[in-house]
Amino acid sequence: MPFKGVKVEAEPDFTLCYVEDFCIEFKREIRNCLAKLFSGAANVNDNSTLFTYKWTVKEFLERYNGKDLKTKKGMIGELLAHILINKHHLLLKTVSILANKEERSIRKGFDIIYLHDTDNSIWYSEVKSGNSRLKDSTTYNRVLLNRAKTGLTNTLLENSDYRWFSAIVDARLTLDGPDKIKASALLSNDFPSKDLSVGTKRNVIIITVLYHCLTDRILSDNIKKFQKKLIKSGTFQKSIIFCIQKTTYKKVERFLIKESI
Repeated sequence: MPFKGVKVEAEPDFTLCYVEDFCIEFKREIRNCLAKLFSGAANVNDNSTLFTYKWTVKEFLERYNGKDLKTKKGMIGELLAHILINKHHLLLKTVSILANKEERSIRKGFDIIYLHDTDNSIWYSEVKSGNSRLKDSTTYNRVLLNRAKTGLTNTLLENSDYRWFSAIVDARLTLDGPDKIKASALLSNDFPSKDLSVGTKRNVIIITVLYHCLTDRILSDNIKKFQKKLIKSGTFQKSIIFCIQKTTYKKVERFLIKESI
């Protein structure tokens, strides 16, 4: 069930979330999930005294503070995407972490990777966040959709094993038992050096987070048109569109700062 403060329009291959109220339920979900999203569920389960919620909030803010405005919007957007996709796509298990393992910066590689619980497929995602005072919500969300699609296309076409190696490390931090073995094997099979002909033929989730006044809402028909065109292009094997509209990222920022005190 969605949060009380979130209105959802959904079809099998697209979801549109209007965050009308950053409500108590939403905040409670962040408290419950942030440590596992940031450091990996398996890692947290094995080291619960180290990877606490308080430690996680402070580590997130260490990376967040001092960043430029665009990066801050992106980091909050990725957090919102993690929370809401896990809430609305129950068959998708997160296989990646929020934290960048190498340094206190934004993570490299795929934004979020998922394992489908029933058909054992891997889904790669790209999150694009932002706002524009010059364009209406629907027009600028289309800009973000195209940026996310282009970003995923370029990443999948790169002949670099690093992103998949990093993804396998994330899977081991996130999953336990059969799921860890399964995800690691699937990711290993996706290494670009194994089969260059695969190209972009993988399952993807294109995610946008638009910070824009909710009196001007993204039109779902426009997302449907984008999805139809994307499917017709044959760029990816399968695709899901997930769009989030929220007035501002600032309430989430203030909540996390307050939680760290």
